[in-house]
This record gives sequence, C-alpha cells and structure tokens, in this order.
Amino acid sequence: MSGVLFPNGVDKVVRNWTGDTFEWALLAGTWTPNPTFEQWVADVAPGNELTDASYSRQALTGAVVNITLPTLPDGTGGGLAYDCDDPAFGVLSGAEVAAWLVLYRLVTTDADSELVAAFPCAYTADGVTAATFVLPALGPVSVALACPSGFY
Repeated sequence: MSGVLFPNGVDKVVRNWTGDTFEWALLAGTWTPNPTFEQWVADVAPGNELTDASYSRQALTGAVVNITLPTLPDGTGGGLAYDCDDPAFGVLSGAEVAAWLVLYRLVTTDADSELVAAFPCAYTADGVTAATFVLPALGPVSVALACPSGFY
C-alpha cells in the first residue's frame, strides 16, 4: 500500500506524532489526491467522504516512533518510522466503495485539520466484513536518514 504524502501534515507528524490527535477517514473514488493544492480536510471531505450512517471517522491509536540508526558505510540505511495500530472502522454498510484511507491531524474543524497521507484501498461497505486496513510495514509515514561520514 503506497501512499500520497501532504507536506504540511507530514511536518506536524514529525513535530508531534505521539502528542497531537490524528484521525482516519475514508473517501470515495470521486477524489484524486493533489498535495500541491490540498492541505485541509475541508479541501477533500465534502462530496468525497463516505456518507452511510454506519461510517464514522476513527481516532489513530498506538502512535510510536521507531528509530533505525544508519548502518551502511556511507551513512545511509537509517530512518524514522511513524507507526500506529492499523485503523479499524468496524462493520460498514450502504454499499459505498472506499477508494482512499486518509490520515489527518485533528485540530478543531475540517477547515484547520491538516491532511497527512492518503492510501489507496478498495473496500466495499457491504455490511459483512469489518473494515480493517493494514498499513505499510514502516507505518503511515517514514523518513530515511543519512548521517555524515564519521558520525556513527
């Protein structure tokens, strides 16, 4: 599951992943991510978010930062992985199709809540299968690190 990152939201992840409030939303295929022009949840949610009464946004849980020190002779091979529990929306009905799993930082409203990442998914809300999404192995946001020669 490769995703699209939104720079302003990723900045908030790097600054306070375990202290800020992050949430998940599901958007339909009517939306195409555009990190150049979209910054806020209000830019994307109206008209694109699932609308069935069984759906609601979910809080991010289990936020951790995993640090891997550079291991290669050129100072590369390290990274920061901002990881969390896989998001679970429970049983969704209404036959809507979720095409995007969206991570955002909740501030007060959609107008001031930054988009962080969007991951393509293909989930049909059929009322039977619980909607649980498996995140990338390194978590929803990861950053590669390189240390100058001689610092490790």
